[in-house]
Amino acid sequence: TRQSVPGEESYDIEMMCDAEYKYTLGKSIIRYNEPEGSGLGKTTTQIEITDKTVILTRSGDNNSKMCFENEGHYAGVYEMPFGMFSVNINSKKVTISRDDNGAHIVLDYSMELEGVLASVNRLELDVKRKF
Repeated sequence: TRQSVPGEESYDIEMMCDAEYKYTLGKSIIRYNEPEGSGLGKTTTQIEITDKTVILTRSGDNNSKMCFENEGHYAGVYEMPFGMFSVNINSKKVTISRDDNGAHIVLDYSMELEGVLASVNRLELDVKRKF
């Protein structure tokens, strides 16, 4: 992930973990527990992928749902141990390729918390099936 926060330099975040991956013709589902050091505590993340949308849902210590689609807007709530925040996701571009061996997703979006721009992001997700 490349993240840019207003008034700060951009920085990259890279994470690798084991995940469960299910592929069908209609959608794919990726499910994993956030690794230690992610800052999300005991949280499970599920990513549901269709041909045009990506829905990221977190549950546990942190709870949220975010939907990404080309030129799309999503309003939701981000619940963290220290409080609840309104979140707006403004997707610019969503690129999806997937098959039964894995997936490659690129999400270009900005995120607002409580109506204030919090970050501009480019998330690249590669899922590769272990054999």
